[in-house]
Amino acid sequence: MITNLAVDGSESRHVLYGIEPNAQLIAERKKLSLEPYPCDFNDDGNGSRVYPTSIIEEMLATKSIQFEVPNCYVGPTVIVSVGMVDLKNLIPIYDESQIFTQMMSWSSNLEKLLKELRGYKLNIVLVSLWEPMSDFYTLYETPRDAFVMVLNVWMSRLFTMAHEWGIPVIDMSRTLNTYDRSHYAGNSIFDNSSKSASFLVQLIDFVFKHHDFSHTPKEEGASLIYFGSSAFGGIRMQKNDMVARETYEYEIKNRTAFKRVEKEEKNNYNDDDGGDAGDDDEKKIDVVSNVVQSTSANTDTSACKALKPTHIILMGDSVLDDFYWLQDKTKDVRQQILDTYHNRVKCTNLAVDESTSDDVLYGTNPLFVYVDARKEFGLAPYPTDKNNAGKVEPLKILKRMIDSKEVVVDVDTNTHIKPTVVLSIGGNDGRVLLFDFTFNLQNIAEGMNKLQQNFDTIVQTLLYELNVNVIAVVVYEPYSDFAAGFNISRDQLLQIFELGANNIFALAEMYALPVIDLSRTFDPFDRTHYGSTSIEPSNLSGQFIVDLIHFVHEDFEFNASVKTSKIYSGLKSDAKGIQKEENTQSFRDGYKQALLARKPKNDTNASK
Repeated sequence: MITNLAVDGSESRHVLYGIEPNAQLIAERKKLSLEPYPCDFNDDGNGSRVYPTSIIEEMLATKSIQFEVPNCYVGPTVIVSVGMVDLKNLIPIYDESQIFTQMMSWSSNLEKLLKELRGYKLNIVLVSLWEPMSDFYTLYETPRDAFVMVLNVWMSRLFTMAHEWGIPVIDMSRTLNTYDRSHYAGNSIFDNSSKSASFLVQLIDFVFKHHDFSHTPKEEGASLIYFGSSAFGGIRMQKNDMVARETYEYEIKNRTAFKRVEKEEKNNYNDDDGGDAGDDDEKKIDVVSNVVQSTSANTDTSACKALKPTHIILMGDSVLDDFYWLQDKTKDVRQQILDTYHNRVKCTNLAVDESTSDDVLYGTNPLFVYVDARKEFGLAPYPTDKNNAGKVEPLKILKRMIDSKEVVVDVDTNTHIKPTVVLSIGGNDGRVLLFDFTFNLQNIAEGMNKLQQNFDTIVQTLLYELNVNVIAVVVYEPYSDFAAGFNISRDQLLQIFELGANNIFALAEMYALPVIDLSRTFDPFDRTHYGSTSIEPSNLSGQFIVDLIHFVHEDFEFNASVKTSKIYSGLKSDAKGIQKEENTQSFRDGYKQALLARKPKNDTNASK
């Protein structure tokens, strides 16, 4: 059963104290044969106000709301969406104090509403605010950064309240794309279209299927943030914690511009153009109707695990472009992948030794020693661009390969996995910070922050512009003699690791990526795990990397509409085998201590 107590144009105060629906809205609902608003009519029969909380109280008193449901069902749940009209009433924004006055009024009203609903023992799902369509910034001569700052302040308050009350949040600000006109109604830059309404329905359905409403408010997992859509990158979950709130503004500023819908996808959605035939019929299907259809379908979102990879693209540094440092230089990671898959998968190397995250983002010129060595040992040359001073620009090269169909992204997802980029960056970003033989924490923090920003931009480009899968790689700890060569302790070295790796882990969680953790795979006290230097792989450990890539392709549900980030580490040959863990804050909190806990083994390899 679904009951609609929402009224278009409601501010937060109206949800608490009632609102009289606009006569045009009443007439439109009648015209489209939608249920009328549950107004409290006057004696003369004229429509009065809708009092949502009073109606709920009456429904509880008359037992119209049933709490005794089978275990397989979610109990009575209120979907709460308040704040967009409060926010719209600020526009145009002239006075900074007005922003906070309005926010405090909205916040106070929302707090009262949540308290009242919790008093009724009802489940609650909170729907967030969202960004208007990008035309808004031109129409109101408002810089986008200024509005995003306001949105961040309000959303931070919303996330905090949801955390305190232990309520799941549907984040529409990271679901709607401000640059995609089809996500907004034909006559409004604020209201959602039937396309984006379907995103909301998917998210509601996902919350009902996956969220555990039995948690107490303070219990971990009580408040999670859900966003995205199955049609575009999948639905994602994020723990509602301080980290999520601190990174929210940065993500909004940097993500939406990348999420432009391809022309082919746009052609499938003409529902809000304003004059196309059939618009009226489609608009009859409102969010309430869609929720009924979606939840009754009860579709299985799990993906088949017997899917075949099609194309593996190596991108990054010498973790993947490792040939120069190997005893057998013809058995680099690329060749080991082809051998492991018996040449049944394509593999393209776009990694370049000594690359930093800047080099992956903007391109780099491979050193002549590597160029000459590739020729000497019969390996494929780097795909340099002769028209651009011989640079290797991985992202541009991959785009050209996709455009020319050398890399095919349109695969049958019932049987195959889209091309996967194995991305290894960060090792050289950290290494260059040690070249002055000092341990300057400020410089290190700034360097790791830049790595995080570059990683974010690269992943967005791969996922949203190039439409490929991504496996993130966290670099291994160098062999045990490395730190002394830079006049630092192992503990100090692992401080750098913790900063860089946890940034990558956190972003991987946000984008629901699988992560290969080489820092807990290579043994820093076993010299056979390293090549001709203390910071490069050997033929032996190169196979460790390939085994992990193979395992991820067999285990991770790349084609599922809903994914969560997993971390993979360990050796196929160990008694425990390759290990898989959930990528969570608790994992990241214990990361450095897990590395420090490893000690030298009593074998001859450690002293070689």
